[in-house]
Amino acid sequence: MAVLAQNWQSLLNIRPTDIHVGNEVEDEKNEQLGELYMKLNADELDNIDDLRHALRLGQRFTDFFREQKVEYWETLVKLGQENEKLKKTSFANAVEADTFLKDQISDLQRLLVLTENQADEYKKQYEHEFDELGQIRDKLKKSEVKVRELQNQRDDFRKRSEDLQKRVVELLGSSRVKPDDVERTQRIRAVEKELSNLLDENNNFFEENQHLRKDLTDLRREKEEVGAHIKKLSTGYKHNIDLLNEKEQENQELRQHINLLESQNTMVSGDDDDVIMKAVEDRVKQWKDVFKAKDDEIDDLKRKIISLHDKLQIYSMEDQKADVTALNKAVAEKDQQILMLKKKSRRSNQ
Repeated sequence: MAVLAQNWQSLLNIRPTDIHVGNEVEDEKNEQLGELYMKLNADELDNIDDLRHALRLGQRFTDFFREQKVEYWETLVKLGQENEKLKKTSFANAVEADTFLKDQISDLQRLLVLTENQADEYKKQYEHEFDELGQIRDKLKKSEVKVRELQNQRDDFRKRSEDLQKRVVELLGSSRVKPDDVERTQRIRAVEKELSNLLDENNNFFEENQHLRKDLTDLRREKEEVGAHIKKLSTGYKHNIDLLNEKEQENQELRQHINLLESQNTMVSGDDDDVIMKAVEDRVKQWKDVFKAKDDEIDDLKRKIISLHDKLQIYSMEDQKADVTALNKAVAEKDQQILMLKKKSRRSNQ
């Protein structure tokens, strides 16, 4: 009775309108309620309201299961229709596949025929090339005979060459460097290499010497030109010194004359003082102007003498002579080294 009360209590809370076909969750819940309802015994219900509620629930569960049955049937019909459709589609696909395979077989058959034709063509070509191969073999045999003849000629020439080499060895005698004298050969090669390097260096020095000789010629020419110019400057220098001495002498005489006039000026008196003084002043002014001009000439000559002295210092050739002498000495030392190496090379070859 307790179980019945519990089941009925669960069903009393359900309204008939809440039972309908929905999603899977609701259907599962309604199915569980339907199972509870089927376990219910109506004889055990003593309340008219409970009986009415149980009747309405039973009608609703009946409609629910009927709707569910219809839905399942419709689903089954759809599945049957889709199955028929799939059968037709599979058959059509099978027909298409069969057609495709037949086309493939036809293509393969055509390819087989083409391959057989190519095989026949290759066979004919092989037979033709086989005939050519026979001709080539004949030519090869002839060539082998020719090669043997040439080898015989080569051997004959080699023998003659060896005989000639022996004869050359006999003619050279002891003057020839022996093959087993490795140390001597290496020493000679080392000397030859050193000699070659020195010869190259000598060529460089020779070219440098040529440039230096050209520079020396240019310097000598410039020296001659400078010497002539210095001689000319020396002559001008001597002339200016003489002219300076002459001007100094004139200047001294003018100073003495001015001093004399000034002394005479102090001794003159009387009415003629003004006239004499004016004449003396004019004369003094004249001589002062002459004296100033002479001083200017003397200063100009002094400047010229200083300039000439500087030019004489610039055109000094002592440093240039020293450079040329040093270069000539270096060239002579290299020539001496080359000569010594040549002697050493000749001693090594003996």
